[in-house]
Amino acid sequence: MPVKNVTISKRADNWYISFKYDWEPALLPPLKKRPVIGVDVGINTLATCSDGTTYANVKAYKQAKKQLTRSQRRVNKKEIGSKNRAKAIKKLAKLHKKVAYIRADTLHKLTAWLAKNHSTIVIEDLNVSGMLKNHNPPSLAPPGRGWGWVQTVGFMSSSVNLHTSVSGMEAS
Repeated sequence: MPVKNVTISKRADNWYISFKYDWEPALLPPLKKRPVIGVDVGINTLATCSDGTTYANVKAYKQAKKQLTRSQRRVNKKEIGSKNRAKAIKKLAKLHKKVAYIRADTLHKLTAWLAKNHSTIVIEDLNVSGMLKNHNPPSLAPPGRGWGWVQTVGFMSSSVNLHTSVSGMEAS
């Protein structure tokens, strides 16, 4: 299997390597258990499905906000260009990476389950940037950035492409 592309990246003091190649599954995936499901991405819950199931919104940023604030304060108190500041920046980057990974893990698990078990997934069409600019109600805009609505739709399309051969994702 020939490698098409190799990417080496560094994130929060860790190195990662990813390979891109063409892969074709040998067998067709089994038929889906359920035909159609609608997904409503919400504020209070991560997702509410048309069959009534709800998935809790993992509030990783809200839980880590105190640690992030302290770490950011430690960075700001260090002298610019010092080794101690560089160490504090690494710690802050690791905290941000941890928060991002918690949210991404939850979204991957949800979207993979939906793609494996449903032949057609219908997601509401959101104007996320417009919602974040509108500050009515005022409590929506700041926390709305941490919910990952756009990331959910992106993960959903990649999960559907991975777990499906014939049917695909429909947006409405």
